Amino acid sequence: MNFKVEHSQEKRKPSESYRYIISYEGKDFAVLSHDFRGEVTGIKVIKSGYCELPPFASCADFLTGGGPEPLGLSSMAIKYLEKLLKEKET
Repeated sequence: MNFKVEHSQEKRKPSESYRYIISYEGKDFAVLSHDFRGEVTGIKVIKSGYCELPPFASCADFLTGGGPEPLGLSSMAIKYLEKLLKEKET
């Protein structure tokens, strides 16, 4: 599966969650958010509007890289996203 993750370019207030856009085969698929402590606050499938708290407490379990390294997704995140893609996209 061909997933890509990048920081959301929308402006946010310091107290708001950080957001990441997850795309699949070049199309925006989901939005992952986490708070300032790195705790995941939710994931939303863009097409269907389905939202849930994923089985990851920390964004470090979901995201890889950051800082000088490119952002990526952990193997657990990819398996989770594949499941969401099959079950919740439509």
